Amino acid sequence: MHRLIVAWFAVSLAGSLAGVHLSWHYFIQVMGPLALLSAFAIDTSLRSRLRKQVAAITLVGVAVPALAWGTYDLVADPLTYDWSPPIARHELVAAYIRGHTQSQDRVFVWGDWPALYVESDRLMASRFPGFLRGFARGSGRPPLNWDTTPDIWPELQADLARNPPALIVDTASAGWSDFAMYPLRDFPVLQSLVDTKYHQVATVDGVVIYALNS
Repeated sequence: MHRLIVAWFAVSLAGSLAGVHLSWHYFIQVMGPLALLSAFAIDTSLRSRLRKQVAAITLVGVAVPALAWGTYDLVADPLTYDWSPPIARHELVAAYIRGHTQSQDRVFVWGDWPALYVESDRLMASRFPGFLRGFARGSGRPPLNWDTTPDIWPELQADLARNPPALIVDTASAGWSDFAMYPLRDFPVLQSLVDTKYHQVATVDGVVIYALNS
């Protein structure tokens, strides 16, 4: 049993590291085997002459993270996990979208903020909920990702022509989700669309919002 769990841990860890993108949620799969290995180690130690010390260390080791994460959950933003300024005021942007569109209208969000569609209760104008997903944004690397390859742009252009968004929401202008290095103007399909069919109507928490020309 122990060998099987060790093998599970090794395979899970290898999978977490394989993408060379060390975001915390990539390591969720390691928690299962790690928890079991820890439980076995504690169980064995509680049968030794150091059981009181082990029990105390275990209690502290469980209580401190539980208290810390519980506090974090209460004070951190539920969408961004940020707990210290600046925190994206996504609720203000969502409120603007909701207040300046009709329920049947579609919107397009540039960046990686699909939550705005949910918060504003508006449908996406394209099939793409976000861009540069899984990419090390802010790293200085060219923005060449699976969702920004050359064949993506004709598809996006077709989507936006078929479902013209009432609003285009540029979260890159506010630097949300480390998108400041990827301004809308660097992507010709989007910049051309804004230049020819849209005009700027608002800036909310640094997010520039464009409306369709009437």
